[in-house]
Amino acid sequence: MRERVCAYIDGLNVYQGIIDRRRRDLLWLDYVALIRQFLHPEQTLDGVYYFTAHRRTPPESYARQQRYFEALDPKGGVTRVEGHFERRKLPCVHCGRLTEVPRERATDVQLAASLVHGAAGNEYDVAVLLSGDSDYLLPIKHVQHLGKKVKLLRPVGRRSDQLADACDYVRDVRIAHLLAAKLPDPLPRTEGKPLECPFSWLDLAGKQARLNEGHRAQMAAAREALPATHHNHLHGLADQMWTIEGRALGHNTITPW
Repeated sequence: MRERVCAYIDGLNVYQGIIDRRRRDLLWLDYVALIRQFLHPEQTLDGVYYFTAHRRTPPESYARQQRYFEALDPKGGVTRVEGHFERRKLPCVHCGRLTEVPRERATDVQLAASLVHGAAGNEYDVAVLLSGDSDYLLPIKHVQHLGKKVKLLRPVGRRSDQLADACDYVRDVRIAHLLAAKLPDPLPRTEGKPLECPFSWLDLAGKQARLNEGHRAQMAAAREALPATHHNHLHGLADQMWTIEGRALGHNTITPW
């Protein structure tokens, strides 16, 4: 019997887990391809809903996010639902001074509401929830009360045992799953130039390939001089080289994005 599946993705939760692992090269992500890795043959993916917040500052973060949105839209299959960030003054845990900190607003509420609404409207048989946030315990109970099942995918670096215990099925998203679900770089479009992954989201080999000839040679020498276990330290050097090239070419954005 065919089972209809809809996926609900907590975008910031996934992003933070990847950042904590220092694997920015995994952010250029095809969520449809990722979710399909966890489906059974009798299941069909009827919807992928990506919940995120629209971040306008700093400018380089805004540029990266917009480029990613541009990539998701033509690739197709993902419905984006946006919350927003608001800036709040919170005391520093070290010195006590008030510091402005961006806080995501409305995203978790929208995801929870959509999850329950989809169950009530009989839009799916199984909901896939990609999050490690225990705030979704109550909506999961509502979904199950409506006769639907919830499959939890725990993002890299993010997990909640309470959330896992509440769901019908649990799987861990591993680095290998993310690597297998990366968007093409560059990503072809029906109109306009292909979209390139933001420079700071590339792996080291990808960054080296984007640099000019002189910087490529310097990076190759640096990689050869260091053991492979220390290559991660070269990302900062590659970003600095890219920034220098941007200035030399007269680009307005001097921060690697």
